[in-house]
Amino acid sequence: MYQKEEECIERAEEFLASVLTGTEAEAPFGELLDVARKLLRQSRRLVTMGDRMQAQLSTLNDELTHMARTDALTGLDNRRYFMDQARREFSRSRRTGMPLTLLLIDADHFKSVNDTWGHDVGDKVLQEIADVLRTSVRAHDVAARFGGEEFVVLLPETDCREAAIISERVRAAAENRLLRVDDFAVQVTLSVGCTTVSPCERSMDVDALLKRADVALYAAKKNGRNRVERYPGPACTPICSSAANGHPTQ
Repeated sequence: MYQKEEECIERAEEFLASVLTGTEAEAPFGELLDVARKLLRQSRRLVTMGDRMQAQLSTLNDELTHMARTDALTGLDNRRYFMDQARREFSRSRRTGMPLTLLLIDADHFKSVNDTWGHDVGDKVLQEIADVLRTSVRAHDVAARFGGEEFVVLLPETDCREAAIISERVRAAAENRLLRVDDFAVQVTLSVGCTTVSPCERSMDVDALLKRADVALYAAKKNGRNRVERYPGPACTPICSSAANGHPTQ
């Protein structure tokens, strides 16, 4: 940038030195040349400032985009972003003919944690659960805080057998994690509702899938908590019930 302007100033300097030196035109031409140099320097500074401002604006936009899609407490995706992703994955599942699984997860007896230890500890427990999800699911899965102590995970291209294994991994990881508070250890278990949709279920949508997962989650709570329950769909087979190790699914 400015190569042509620099060359023009160089030629003007040569002309001043070789032709105008000692003439009446030397002084005014030199002054004009000084003005041209100053304008070129100012123009460079403005371009540099513009580049810096553009970079700062790009960074700010990235930060705003991240804030718009992220739950501030846990760092997971928030509900709105999850629903957008879920609809995209649901459409892709129909196009590709691949199964899609959804996990609805709730922290057991979370109210008692807040009542006993306070909301600060409750917030730390939610952050611990978020970390469990990040380390237990796969890179292409979508984990989000759905609201309160409820979380949700979308498992693309995952049938009910593989989903049962992932669900149990999440449940066991939470059960084996302790949060130290003063001289005490706080343990929170998870109940998981799991459901899988196959491409043959043409009447299904994301909201219906969430309702099925909620039915399975209710069953997990009713049957003792700290367990995985599944909502059977056409793609599920009896072997899915025994796919998870540890606590049984149904």
